[in-house]
Amino acid sequence: MLKTTVNWVTVNCLLQPLVFIKNIYSPLNTSTYFNQRTLASTPKTEGTHVGRQTKKTSQRSKWKRCLRFRKRRRGTAIVDTPKGILVVSENGKKYDLPGGAAKDGENQKDATLRELEEETKLKTTECFWLFDFKGRIQRDIKGGFFIDLHKVYLTKVTGIAQPNNEIKYISYTKNSKTPLSYAANQIIKKYFKRGLKADYY
Repeated sequence: MLKTTVNWVTVNCLLQPLVFIKNIYSPLNTSTYFNQRTLASTPKTEGTHVGRQTKKTSQRSKWKRCLRFRKRRRGTAIVDTPKGILVVSENGKKYDLPGGAAKDGENQKDATLRELEEETKLKTTECFWLFDFKGRIQRDIKGGFFIDLHKVYLTKVTGIAQPNNEIKYISYTKNSKTPLSYAANQIIKKYFKRGLKADYY
């Protein structure tokens, strides 16, 4: 009886390594082993992926916010003089063409004449539509974004240009040191490119 018991103990001791090896290399444990290795190496990869994804999502959200802009109807005046085209500025850093946004129920031509007089004290005697120009997206000081849809008019005026209301500086484009805004620069280029020139000055 004792001999049989010893034999079973011996057999059991011999079988234990085989059982251990079987457990390691069984399909279930093999998949578990590889899953554990995958999970161990995943955080770095997933973290990088999530970081990139978050950055892309942030950029996409920013562009979506930019795309939600309001369209502002703007009347813009070109006053072509022997000294160059009249431009105005609030701070002396960037100069724009005279003009401004049209009010509710006001067309862009009337807005041009009104703004020109308010900003420079010049009165318009004749006004001709030249072309339309679409500005680029700008940040509104009140929040959000907007884009100016310009209707550009060539105007004949009387009087002497003087800064008025929010306008503190007046200059002319023949002064090469006058820094122009993007819209003013592009509109003036388009004006000269088309060979449009006032013949009444």
